[in-house]
Amino acid sequence: MFRYLKANGSKPIQMRTLSADMKRGTPVTVDYANDEVDKASTTGGIGFVDIPMNADGLNAVYSPTDGSFEDLKEGTKALYVPTYVGERYATTELTVGNLEVGNYLKTASGKFVSAANSEVSEWVYGDVYSDPTGLTMYAVEKIPAHTVVTYAVTYNKNDVGASGTITDAKSPYQSGNTVVVKPVTGITAPTGKVLDVWCTKEDKTTEGAITYNPGDTFTVTSATTLYAIWKDAPAE
Repeated sequence: MFRYLKANGSKPIQMRTLSADMKRGTPVTVDYANDEVDKASTTGGIGFVDIPMNADGLNAVYSPTDGSFEDLKEGTKALYVPTYVGERYATTELTVGNLEVGNYLKTASGKFVSAANSEVSEWVYGDVYSDPTGLTMYAVEKIPAHTVVTYAVTYNKNDVGASGTITDAKSPYQSGNTVVVKPVTGITAPTGKVLDVWCTKEDKTTEGAITYNPGDTFTVTSATTLYAIWKDAPAE
């Protein structure tokens, strides 16, 4: 599915042949050598494919309705919609994963996904779009090219008597994302100890140390290691 949310009305929309099966709203690039559109696998020069609303004959991709007719077949013609900075669209062709609103996007195999460290992004994620048909869609906005910065968040058991690991599946985080501090689940505490707090220093009394309880949040602005600070377990 595909929606125009904010677009330049004078853009040169074109009819082009599809090099593969696609869905409306697939981000694509133009292969000028073959006069086709391909599923986008990079960030540059991206447009979308859409249905030709009044096409017939050779250009009839399918009956243009907002029902279940979203599939565009290889070898048929569809609209190629170029995109400009400041435009907003809604598409189903996005993998949400750990995205937060404002995160930078890249493309992979014709879908928008989260951009990784040092990759160039030309799109940001704009949240879930409530489509009138009831289908879940996602808003995306075209931006000037931006190099993405990400930071790792790691957990350190901070005691030779502790064992196990905690892995944050969302790490690395794009700069400015929100981290929810994890519980100590996954680490076996040293004998006779329980978690007191997580800390940005190995000793919470160190100058500049910041402590967090599980479930607390903070904004990522640099690579961060959280050290487990242990205390004596309460007497039974």
